[in-house]
Amino acid sequence: MKKILYLLVILFIFSVINVYAVQYIGDVDNNGKINSLDYILIRKYILGVITLDENAIIRANINKDNKVNPADYILLRKMILNNDSLVPIKLDNTMVITENQSWSTNYSEAEQEKKIIEATKAVGNVSYTISSQPTGNYFTNSGSTLKMKANTPVGTYSIKIKVEAQGNNNYNSKSLEITMKVTVNEPLYIITEDSKYSNSEYKEISRYNSATLKYRLLNYTYNHHQNTFILVYVENPLVQLNSALATPDALHSTDAETILNNEIKNYGYQNKGLVAVNASFYRPTNNVDGTPWDGVVISHGKIVKNTGNSAIVIGINHDNTLKMYYPQSASNIFSDGVKNSFVVSNKASAHSAGEYAERTQICQLDKHNFVILSGSYLQVKEGGELIKNITGCKETYNLDGGGSRKIYTKDSSPNIKKEYGGIRIIPDMLYFVEK
Repeated sequence: MKKILYLLVILFIFSVINVYAVQYIGDVDNNGKINSLDYILIRKYILGVITLDENAIIRANINKDNKVNPADYILLRKMILNNDSLVPIKLDNTMVITENQSWSTNYSEAEQEKKIIEATKAVGNVSYTISSQPTGNYFTNSGSTLKMKANTPVGTYSIKIKVEAQGNNNYNSKSLEITMKVTVNEPLYIITEDSKYSNSEYKEISRYNSATLKYRLLNYTYNHHQNTFILVYVENPLVQLNSALATPDALHSTDAETILNNEIKNYGYQNKGLVAVNASFYRPTNNVDGTPWDGVVISHGKIVKNTGNSAIVIGINHDNTLKMYYPQSASNIFSDGVKNSFVVSNKASAHSAGEYAERTQICQLDKHNFVILSGSYLQVKEGGELIKNITGCKETYNLDGGGSRKIYTKDSSPNIKKEYGGIRIIPDMLYFVEK
């Protein structure tokens, strides 16, 4: 009879196990209270008469030594006699997640997103928070979606993300940290490699290809006159688009080649590729100190000249954007991050038709790609339209031209090469150099 009674008791106990979400120390049968039934269960378990599941063992382990033995039996008996209050217990959260994740993408002028491989088996709501990232703060997140800002530079980034499961009354919270390795590759569109410039209309006369600088010089006949398109890709325009200036005492005697060779020597470019053209629009009669006739001239991060504000100035700002400043002041341009500035006559689109002459014009297609037109017989506005129609580059700036028109190139060897040279002595050159 006693055996039947014990059997009925055991059946009753297991029928109510896991009814209550909150679990308590000593409440072996998980019915929300501590009484003799729990006492019987522990005793039967110790004697080997019954088995308990994992959660029941945790509830029966009164002294929390990770095993159920007579010590727990004695403690439970005291709890019952003393009518102790229920003490809730929580289980470890079961959340798991892939701790090392990766994202490989190409440079883009638009914001990009990547879905994080989410946590599984988590108890409670799960949150995702960026805990650390490299300088620049290019990354944010919305839940499990990682977002990368537009124009994030090419490179590799390590992002730490804190993943936390909130838990509930029965399970503890749990926090893990994952690493997202983000690789930003060079943009898919590199103007120097565009196949449309490989047809019979264009004759390639020079090319250079490295990780941080690529250029192609293409002769193109327009209205029976030969022009040169210079297609340039640079990794970081702010530090790779520079100016080379003549010294004040050598304004009328120093040619462009000497200016560039000094630049190569002074800044250690002997084994670096570069491409250079005549730069600032100026008037020799007003040029008394070796720099353009008017305006703000910044070279290698230093203000060289600050004469009036009537000239139109361009330069690469901190956002790697070729920007026009007019009216301008040296402090405003310098504070915008410009390290090298150039005086221009205006946007090509703002000019009237004008006379036909040799022209040099520059346009930024995107953060990395530039177009320079060295034209032999063009009106200013016509040159801008030609660049737009052929390359898609929209805003063109008119540099110096006429007898100042010059083109130089250099590969990884020490010597520069003159591709085209006008007769005029000029005070400065604009050049892209390998980083």
